[in-house]
Amino acid sequence: MPMLAGWYAVLNLANDYRAFQEAVARTFTSTNLQLWFPDKDTDNYLYSTNAGYASGFNFHPFRLPQTLDELKTYIIRIHEKYQTYTDLSCLRWQLPVIALIASRHFRTPIIPAYWQANVCDPQQNGEEKPEEELNNLD
Repeated sequence: MPMLAGWYAVLNLANDYRAFQEAVARTFTSTNLQLWFPDKDTDNYLYSTNAGYASGFNFHPFRLPQTLDELKTYIIRIHEKYQTYTDLSCLRWQLPVIALIASRHFRTPIIPAYWQANVCDPQQNGEEKPEEELNNLD
């Protein structure tokens, strides 16, 4: 669920996020939300097994703030603190798709940096596009 919440932030869906956050808070009262991050050993496992079991670490508890701007700030702080993914060979060789393929094949959690890097800081840019404009597919 933290990844799904992150996509609300990436897509800037404030109203939808509020409903999602309320539903999670109401439905999953005893659930510990977690987010997996690679560590320095992940490169040894990412291409041959589920690296989530063999390496990395879980960030928990992942809390869902009340507002989308609070969530964006929270995600940005987590992203800045846990940048261990930069040691992966596929990223050093500028082939990030390899990690996505390995994640899909071995069912390793997707590295959060893939979507966290697309969350814009609500404090840096006071002028945001309206939600309707951001989601227009035409």
